[in-house]
Amino acid sequence: MKMIISYDKNSTLTDEDLHMLTISDDWSFNQTAADLVSNASTSLMPNRLFWVAELGKAQKTAKCPINKAKKLPRHACLPSNVVRHQKTCALVGNSGILLGSDCGSEIDSKDYVVRMNLPLVRGFEKDVGKRTSMTIMNSETVRRLAISAGLKNRSQDAYESRLRGIEGSVLVIHKASIRGLLEALRRYGSRSFVGLASKTMRFGNDKEFNEINRIASTIAGQRFTLWPTMGLTTVIMVNTFCDRLHLYGFYPYQKDLDNRPIPYHYFPDDPLKPIIPNVNGHHNMSWEYNLHRELHRQGVYRMHLGPCRVK
Repeated sequence: MKMIISYDKNSTLTDEDLHMLTISDDWSFNQTAADLVSNASTSLMPNRLFWVAELGKAQKTAKCPINKAKKLPRHACLPSNVVRHQKTCALVGNSGILLGSDCGSEIDSKDYVVRMNLPLVRGFEKDVGKRTSMTIMNSETVRRLAISAGLKNRSQDAYESRLRGIEGSVLVIHKASIRGLLEALRRYGSRSFVGLASKTMRFGNDKEFNEINRIASTIAGQRFTLWPTMGLTTVIMVNTFCDRLHLYGFYPYQKDLDNRPIPYHYFPDDPLKPIIPNVNGHHNMSWEYNLHRELHRQGVYRMHLGPCRVK
């Protein structure tokens, strides 16, 4: 597969240049290109990558054989195809570029809606929609969730209402975060979710990134060596089970396409210590952003950066 993107690590384009590059509204889906990317990413198909468990009130712990070879817990015997193939998906990032976009109804019109790191939705439905089918959380989000669940001042807990709003949906975490998530759910009254836990992928938060980098390098046609963001990992994974993928809020800059300042997230930070994005420079945000722009151009999936228009 040869899908060389127009920007590389030696490019003279700066972040100031990149954040003002627009994407074409004249977009059409390219089945051939989409199949190439999907075929390169099969190792990240959810039903291969994760074991499945019901969490909270619906947790199954009895009458379920233990797979001793894989050392799975008793509640890991749910159907392996819990994430079914979808025709249309919306993958919603958390960038402040979503504010004023009026993309909510378009996002909710998709068959499957994926969000990341338990964002605030209530109050922003007009721009980000209200439906959630799957939420992918890194270890830091699960840690913050567990801390918030134990706060004595319940008014400081930003996450209980967010969990209530997505009850019954799929939560995706790393296996190491299971204990923290279960403890948080217990404190919140054991709300019901379907949990997917990966043994190997931590969504860009540690050095277990070789498979993501291999796939990204294959797709881009050039070597990618820095830690992949959770966003890139999620895009690659969702593309394996969705025919037509749409990205919203995937924009790493704090100035919009018209050079106006925008917040890093569309919603305010929670009362805990704010997360400083890419503080150690582990991620190559511009490389990833330009990869998304190129795959949009080639018709693999569609990026939405400006206001959504009713067609």
